[in-house]
Amino acid sequence: MRATGKSGLLRFKYQVAACLGDWKLEPVLILPHTQRFRLSGSVVSRHEPWASRSPLDVWLEFGSNRWVWNGVVVGEKLTESRLVIEVEGPPSIEKGVPANV
Repeated sequence: MRATGKSGLLRFKYQVAACLGDWKLEPVLILPHTQRFRLSGSVVSRHEPWASRSPLDVWLEFGSNRWVWNGVVVGEKLTESRLVIEVEGPPSIEKGVPANV
């Protein structure tokens, strides 16, 4: 699975840790039948202290849907301007949601 989008969020519980701009999701080829993806994207804003907490939930806006990975360890991979992390497994998909809510 490969995908691109224009917005997303990193959340710590109900707090916004960071707002993402353009993002790209690509498969990481480790072993057959694994579902591991590299997510890279621009960071529009970072909100402390939530951005330094762990784990974070990743919300990616994809059309009228939201793709969610819960409990992702981000750590030092979230800078002021860029994010590059790996997520594992298929996302939970929330259908027909408003952007960045």
